[in-house]
Amino acid sequence: KTFYSPEGGRTRQSLHLSMAAKSQAVLSTLRWNLKQGEGGKAFLLEVDVNFSDSYDCSIPIQPEAQAIAKDQKVSKQPQAFCLPCASVDPVRLGSWVGSVAEGSSVNTDLLCFCAHGSGTHSECIGHITRERISIQQIGWRPDFLPALLVSVRPVRFRDCCKEESYSSKSKPDDWVLSRANIIKAIEACTSGLRWWAKDGCVHALLVRTIPPFLDDSEDDITVVPKDATARRSHCWSNTNPPYFTKEAADFIASMNSLRTLAVDLPSVDREDDGGALIVHRAIFSHPSDDGKSKGTQKQDTIEEGGGSTNAQLETSSLEKELLQGMGCPQRRLITESCSFPSPKKMKDGFCCLSLQLAPIENTDAVPSRPLLYRAVEMRATSGM
Repeated sequence: KTFYSPEGGRTRQSLHLSMAAKSQAVLSTLRWNLKQGEGGKAFLLEVDVNFSDSYDCSIPIQPEAQAIAKDQKVSKQPQAFCLPCASVDPVRLGSWVGSVAEGSSVNTDLLCFCAHGSGTHSECIGHITRERISIQQIGWRPDFLPALLVSVRPVRFRDCCKEESYSSKSKPDDWVLSRANIIKAIEACTSGLRWWAKDGCVHALLVRTIPPFLDDSEDDITVVPKDATARRSHCWSNTNPPYFTKEAADFIASMNSLRTLAVDLPSVDREDDGGALIVHRAIFSHPSDDGKSKGTQKQDTIEEGGGSTNAQLETSSLEKELLQGMGCPQRRLITESCSFPSPKKMKDGFCCLSLQLAPIENTDAVPSRPLLYRAVEMRATSGM
């Protein structure tokens, strides 16, 4: 069992469960042919996983009767961008009501929800383009992806604004995920992996936020929910949740094998960002044509139906980009509002991800279900 060493030769280096845990686990081996960046050496990565030991990182849609869903003070659903909560009510056709309790022979419900605000969802480049692009056009497959889970602590924007930026909308007291902290988190869990390279070795980056350090006067502030239970009903609307800096977005976008960025925040961008969507545009490699903004994220979603401000690429040009295959940035997905296991349950490091999408067409985003599997043992062999 060997790992490829960039310095040459082979080195034995494995990650193991305890013998007691391994003896009870039925392990399967996943294999990927990977490459250490452009022009780098190819190698075979084998990862042993226990498929019976997975983490469902989704926050499910939790529809309520419309009367309850409309009252955001009563609703127990997660909320973001002041979008309507998910609702469910029996279908009513004339005098017929799809409810056994109201005399029908069957229950027939009408479900109404907005993927961007009702739970874990994945979105494609169609979220920011003038032309309508369905997430199903991306051709996503729920394959097992080599992934990296990292925990990042938000910092005040004022503490990193000399080195990092966002937009004129940013305020000194904003909480942000900085490039420096993301790199630090990645290096902390990959420094022992000699085959590791930022480019080519990871197809999914999972960013788990952990509560920031607060002053004594800020003890009553909730920057991020403390646990998975709290996330299921957390109201993010009008709270200006943490967001990625421009430099952090550029760093993540430069990971050329990246297929999805998954976060436990309602958006990778600032809640009120002036419509710039800096991080989305960086990840999808889809810059604005004029650099100007129109409205906020919230206004874009409610007033413009999720359309973008002046998209740079013509439809034919963008379709040409999409035909390049899964490796092109325009085919990436951004997965938001995840609920990752706590660091005590699953430490930072290499893992496997299967991202499952709801089979809904003609929309830029759908509810999704990220399934996470810990890496029990890893082996890398050079010379492929």
